[in-house]
Amino acid sequence: MSGKFQNKSVFKIILLFLLTVPVFSNTDQQFSINGYNFDQQNTDYNKGLRLQGIGDFFFKKKSYAKSVPYYQEALKWLPTEADITFRLGEVYQNQKLWRLAILYYEETIELLKNKVNFNKSQLNSYIANIRIAYIYHLQGEKEKSITLLNSIRQESSLLLSLYPEAWEELQKLDDIYPASATRKNPTNI
Repeated sequence: MSGKFQNKSVFKIILLFLLTVPVFSNTDQQFSINGYNFDQQNTDYNKGLRLQGIGDFFFKKKSYAKSVPYYQEALKWLPTEADITFRLGEVYQNQKLWRLAILYYEETIELLKNKVNFNKSQLNSYIANIRIAYIYHLQGEKEKSITLLNSIRQESSLLLSLYPEAWEELQKLDDIYPASATRKNPTNI
């Protein structure tokens, strides 16, 4: 009887161990830990991740100016990390530095195409495009804004079903530039 009891205990310990250990996978020069891709060529991930974490801390406290140097330094160590460029785009948008915001949002969109960012959601890509359209609107570039919005709207069903955060941001712009023409009642005819 005691042999069966020990086997169950050993089985439970092994099962518990397997469930608590991070999932590792190895492909070529990259490895993944719990869905986050790392490049084995870059040995300074810890430094870059710490800097990104400090930048995130200041960003969440709305101390945007304090977060910028940490994000920029983190970008030196993690040059393919799309989340950093997305945050920098948000920082510069909040500071109303439109050209820099567009630059970092466009860089985010490009970085999300890289293999190292493949496991990440395309949510940031959609939000970045929507925010670029909004910045164009704020700059008075109506045609650029409408053109970009029309290309985003072609994927509206995807946004609605998979990326509700992006859909909500798109809806804010629909109040400014409706998807379809609206007819206003003439008042003094």
